[in-house]
Amino acid sequence: MQIETPKTLEEIVIKSACIHFGLEVKEYTENSSKDQNSSYQRFIGIYLLRSYTLLSFEKIAKLFSRKDSAAKNAYNQISGLEAIKDRRTIADLREIKSIMDRFTAEKKKQFA
Repeated sequence: MQIETPKTLEEIVIKSACIHFGLEVKEYTENSSKDQNSSYQRFIGIYLLRSYTLLSFEKIAKLFSRKDSAAKNAYNQISGLEAIKDRRTIADLREIKSIMDRFTAEKKKQFA
């Protein structure tokens, strides 16, 4: 199956997380569920967007239909889990980063 290469870094981050978690973009960004798994997946996306883009918490929060305080909280929670070497979080971040790297490599080929 051919997946369209995202155009912006924000799209690369979101699409990579969606692929990893097996979700559609709309389902991922517009999910209002507060169950632990959905929240964790959303927190990972927020963390990656803040880590790899220049987006403000306010703009990131809007992508997920949240308030900026929720985005700050999500970022802090995931950075805390990464700091304490939470295996699941580190594995998820590593896999999503690998997917992001593949998209980035495809973008570079397009400009070569």
